[in-house]
Amino acid sequence: MATPQECNCYGECGYTKWRIERPYAGIAPLPEDGDCGISLEACQRLHPQIPITIDTYGPQTHRETVVAFPELPNENGRRPRRLPGGGHQ
Repeated sequence: MATPQECNCYGECGYTKWRIERPYAGIAPLPEDGDCGISLEACQRLHPQIPITIDTYGPQTHRETVVAFPELPNENGRRPRRLPGGGHQ
């Protein structure tokens, strides 16, 4: 996983800025070491073939969304969800 010491683009990354600012309370906070939860090898923002810029704010990939929004348990046998409410699948 990428910490500020491992990733050269950490300070300008729109995903980490979004996780730090947490504009929505349901976003998982960054741990104390600042690990964004995505390894450098798997980060699609660093891949030259993928058209996502480093500074694009917020989650842009499925992996970023899954890391930022932990699963919330659901009742009545329904599958877990990532946002309160239930209008999403």
